[in-house]
Amino acid sequence: MPYRDSLIRHGATAVVVMTLVTTACSPSWKADELMTPAQLLGQIETGNPPVILDVRTVEEYEAGHIPGAIQIHFQTVPQRIEALQVFAKQNVVVYCERGFRAQIAETSLRKAGFDRIYHLEGDIMAWRNAGFPIERGMGTQL
Repeated sequence: MPYRDSLIRHGATAVVVMTLVTTACSPSWKADELMTPAQLLGQIETGNPPVILDVRTVEEYEAGHIPGAIQIHFQTVPQRIEALQVFAKQNVVVYCERGFRAQIAETSLRKAGFDRIYHLEGDIMAWRNAGFPIERGMGTQL
């Protein structure tokens, strides 16, 4: 019994720790900084889409991305700010798989003076789950 009690006690501790870590690390955006997949799809369909930045890896991007998205790995955004400056006065939507990498890229863009940045609510997972179109292959990369 002591072994079983120890497992239960440690299991409960692990759940509490994981909850705290997940809560502390969860990205958070204000409502005016979010764009829903449906809003983005609507803008794409009208022919007036924002700049869409996919900040995942090249492999993830090539496996499936939002039509018209530009791939730039989130870690290279600070070094590529000069190339990205052409988009500084446009609406820019950033996404990754779940939000963490996008949040890092968005922080770099804000520090560089970008002030029209939106995060794709739910990221590519929400886009896929909605059944919206996915492009595969190289596309545009920075």
